[in-house]
Amino acid sequence: MSPWRINGQFRFDGLFVVPALLNNQPFKLLFDPGAAISTIKPSAAALLELPIVGSQRLLQGGYYLIDCPVYQLDSFQVGFIRRARTSARNAA
Repeated sequence: MSPWRINGQFRFDGLFVVPALLNNQPFKLLFDPGAAISTIKPSAAALLELPIVGSQRLLQGGYYLIDCPVYQLDSFQVGFIRRARTSARNAA
């Protein structure tokens, strides 16, 4: 199997759900390759004890603006692609 192939399942009328690691904890995520942003449920953010680092104003349903918290992950992985935040301490 190609390393670029992501194992997942089509669910909910054709939506693609993939396994992922958020801060090294397993989750299932809805994969949308055309999405402008990535979001998680507040319950997942609470489970991961993610710090709120800001706020983002988004257009909800094409009709009205809502303010959403912005959380900061230490690491994110889907398939073999992994991104990890480096702190100033680790960069020195």
